[in-house]
Amino acid sequence: MAKKGKSNKKVRKQVARKHVSKAPAYDWLNRQAADDGSKWRFGFIGASVVIGLCLVLMSLGSGINGDDKWQNDYETKLLSFYSSFGADSSALNVPDGSMHYYGGLFDIVSGVTNRALGNDNPTIRGYHTVRHVINSLFGFLVILFAGLFARRIGGWKLGILTMAMLFLSPRFTGHALMNPKDIPFAAGYMMGLYFMLEWLRDLPKPKWSALIGLAVGLGIAISSRAGGLLLVAYMGLFALIHYFLLVSSKKIEAGAVVKYFMYGMIPLIIGMVITVLFWPFALVNPIAHPLEALGELSKRGVGIRLLFEGGTIFGDNVPWYYPLKWMLITVPLFMHIGLTAALVLVRKWWKELPVVPLALAGFAAIFPIVYIISKGSTLHDGWRHLIFVYAPLVILAATAFWTLMKLASPKFLGYAAIAIFALSALEPAIFTARNTHLPYVYFNPLVGGVSGAFGNYETDYWGVSTKQAIDWMEKEGILKVGGLQEGEPRTVLMTNSFYPAFRYVPKYGNQVKIDYAKYENRHTKDYDYGLWISRFSDGSMLRAGNWPQGTQVIHEVKVNGVPMAVVTKKQDPRIKQATDKLKGGDAAGAALLYEQVLQNEPDNELVLLGLGDAYLNSRRYEEAKQIANRTLALSSENLRALNQLGLIAINQNDAASAMGYFQKAVDINYKFSTAWYYMAMIKMQSNNLNGALADIDKCIEHAPRFKQGYALAAQIYQKMGNSAKAAQYQNAANSL
Repeated sequence: MAKKGKSNKKVRKQVARKHVSKAPAYDWLNRQAADDGSKWRFGFIGASVVIGLCLVLMSLGSGINGDDKWQNDYETKLLSFYSSFGADSSALNVPDGSMHYYGGLFDIVSGVTNRALGNDNPTIRGYHTVRHVINSLFGFLVILFAGLFARRIGGWKLGILTMAMLFLSPRFTGHALMNPKDIPFAAGYMMGLYFMLEWLRDLPKPKWSALIGLAVGLGIAISSRAGGLLLVAYMGLFALIHYFLLVSSKKIEAGAVVKYFMYGMIPLIIGMVITVLFWPFALVNPIAHPLEALGELSKRGVGIRLLFEGGTIFGDNVPWYYPLKWMLITVPLFMHIGLTAALVLVRKWWKELPVVPLALAGFAAIFPIVYIISKGSTLHDGWRHLIFVYAPLVILAATAFWTLMKLASPKFLGYAAIAIFALSALEPAIFTARNTHLPYVYFNPLVGGVSGAFGNYETDYWGVSTKQAIDWMEKEGILKVGGLQEGEPRTVLMTNSFYPAFRYVPKYGNQVKIDYAKYENRHTKDYDYGLWISRFSDGSMLRAGNWPQGTQVIHEVKVNGVPMAVVTKKQDPRIKQATDKLKGGDAAGAALLYEQVLQNEPDNELVLLGLGDAYLNSRRYEEAKQIANRTLALSSENLRALNQLGLIAINQNDAASAMGYFQKAVDINYKFSTAWYYMAMIKMQSNNLNGALADIDKCIEHAPRFKQGYALAAQIYQKMGNSAKAAQYQNAANSL
C-alpha cells in the first residue's frame, strides 16, 4: 500500500509539473478568452439593441454642426459626380474646406437616402434628421465592434462593460449624434481592428468572414479619411510579428510567408475597391491621391482662434499637449481610473489574458497620438480628430475594471472595483440624461465640469445649440411657420452661428431674413433679434460672468446652468446711430448717444468701447482712459480697450506705457496686427530700427492687406538707408 501511495504521489507531481510548464510562444499568441455562458451573450445582444435605439432617438433632437456647411456642399457635388458618370468633376477639387481630400462614404450614403425619401434639399429639416440618424448608426458600429473586440479578451461580460463605458462617455456619444467626419472614420477603424484580430487568429489561413470583414472595415475607414491607411500598416506589422513567432516555435514553415502575403492582399485589394467607389478623388488615382490626402490633411493649418487654458491660441499653432489636455478634462473619471489600473495590470494580463488583442488595442490607441504629436499635426476643437483612438482606449480601461472586478482574492478589491466604476459612471450618465441633445460639451470634475471650463475652453464650438434657440423662438411665436401674413413686418435675425441658423429658418418662409455678424460687431447692424453662441468671445469676459450681456437677453440655452446660446431682442437703435456718427467723423455726436445708452446699459462692452473711441477721437484722453478701464473691468483681455489705452498713452507722450499696453495685447493674441503696427512705430521714432522692422514684419504677416503696415515698413527701410526695399514696400502699399 505504501508503494502505491508513493506511486500516486509521483504521478501527481508529474501532472503538476506538466501543468506549470512554460507555455510556448504560440499558446499566448492564440490564447482564447474564457466562455462566460450564453446568457451573457444574450445580455450583450440586449445591451447592443438598447444602446443603438438610444443613439438613434437622441440623434433626432441634435442640431446641425458648423462644419456641415462643407459636408452638405460636398454631398451635392458627389451625387452630381456619380449621377453624371463623372462628367461633373467638381467633387475632384473642392477649395472650400478641401473636402476632396476626404472620402465620400457618409455623404453618398446620406445623400442617396435623402433623395429616396424626398429630402434632397438641405433647407428641409428632414434632410439633417436623416444625416443625424445615419451618423448615430455609425456611432453604434464603433460601440458594437469595440464590444466584440473586448469579448475576445474576456468574454461577453467584458464586451457589455466596454459598450457601456463608450455609451457613457458624453463626448463620444455627442459626436456620434452629429459628426459626419470623425465618427464614420472611427467606425471603420474599430471594425477594421476587430476583423484584423479575427484575421490574425487564424493565419496563415484565415476565415473568409474575417477577410471580408477586414476589407469592409478598411473600405469604410479609408473612404472616410485617408488616415485609414494606418490600418494597412497595422496589418503588416502584426502579421510580421505573428509570422516570426510561429516560425520560431516551429508551428509553421518559413514558406508560409506566401500565404501571409496572399491573405493580406485580398482584404487590402477589396478594401481599396470599396474606397475608390465612394471617393472620386481616389478613383482618379487610387495610390497617389489617398497618400496625397494623408499628407495634406496632416499638415494643413487651420488658423482659427481657439480658447485654451483661459487664453487665446490658434489652430495652426497649438501646444504639443493640446489633445492630451483636452482628453484629460473631457473623458469620464472611469477612464482615468481604468487606464491607470491598466498600467499596473499589464504583467498580469501578459500571463493570463489573450495578448494579441490587448497589444493590438494598445498600439491602435497609442501610436496615432504619438505620431500626431511628433509630427506637429494641426488640431483644433478639442480631440475630435483623435476620436477614433477612443474606443481602443476604452477597451483597455474596461479590461482593467473587469480584471479587478473578478478578483477572488482579496475579495474586497472586486467589490471596490464595482463600486468605483458605478460611482464614476454615475456623473457622466446624469449629464447625458440631462443634456441629450448636447452631450458633446461635457467636461469632467477635474476641471469643475462645464461651469469650470466656461471661459477657459471652448464649449459649443460647433453651434449645435442653435437648434434649441430656434425652436424656442418658434415656441414663443417669434418665428411662425408658414411665413408672413399680409401687413406683417419681416423679422431680421442676426447671428454668429450662421450656417446652422441659415438651414433652420427656411421653415418660416419669407418671415425671416438672416444675417451674420461677429458678436463683438453686433452694434454695426440693425436687427430685430440676435442669436449668439459664445464661440470666439473673450475668455476673460466669459469667466467674469459678463456673457451674455445686457437687458436685451430674453432666452438662454443652458447646459448644467451654463449658457451655450442666447437669444436677444433688438438693441437700442441709438447704438447703431452712434456707431454711424463715429464712422462719419462726428465723435461728439457719437459720444452723446453712447452716454445716453450707457445710463440704461452700464455694462454693455460695445457701448463702452464706442464711447472710448469717441472720447479718444475728441481728445478727451482722461475720460477715454476711464472708459477703457471700465471695459477692462468687464473683460480684462479686451484687445480694443488695450489698444485704446495704448493710443491714449501715445497721445500723452508716454511711449513706455503705450508699449506696455500693446505688448500685453500681443501676449493675449499674437495675431493682433494693430498692436504690432504701433509698437513698430514707437520703436522707429526712438531709432530702434531693427526692432521696428521685426514688429512691422509681424504686423504684415498677420494682416497682409493692411496698407498702413507696408507704408510704415517703407519709412523704416528709408531711415535705414535701403531705398530699394523702401520703394518695394511703398509700391505694395499703393497697390492696396
